[in-house]
Amino acid sequence: MGKYYLINKQTYYLLVKAQDYSGNEKLDHLAIVLTILFLLSTLLIWIFSYNLILRLLHPLDRLKKDITQINASKLTNPVKYTGNTDEIAVLTQAFNTMLKRLSSAFESQKNLTRVLPMSCAHHWPECHSN
Repeated sequence: MGKYYLINKQTYYLLVKAQDYSGNEKLDHLAIVLTILFLLSTLLIWIFSYNLILRLLHPLDRLKKDITQINASKLTNPVKYTGNTDEIAVLTQAFNTMLKRLSSAFESQKNLTRVLPMSCAHHWPECHSN
């Protein structure tokens, strides 16, 4: 730091240099503390977010597991969901409605394949003319 003085018509320049060792140590300590706090808070946020996502995706995993166990012989077993009335419940209800429609379509097809040979037996020329 420099300062200009005029004393008895003479010019003087005063130069001063100072270093705050205590303040620099405190700043270094503060930098270390802030870095550690940043890393800890990032780790805590990551752990919290990971657990939250797992908890939110658990019903979807259960729904996927139930859906993959469905085959042609299990079309009458609806998928169960015990959660709230959220989007997953709406999706489960829509899937169960689709299962009912597929089940009735397969039942109609079974009935048709059961009835069709009997009706062709009575009308043999008409069934095989094409």
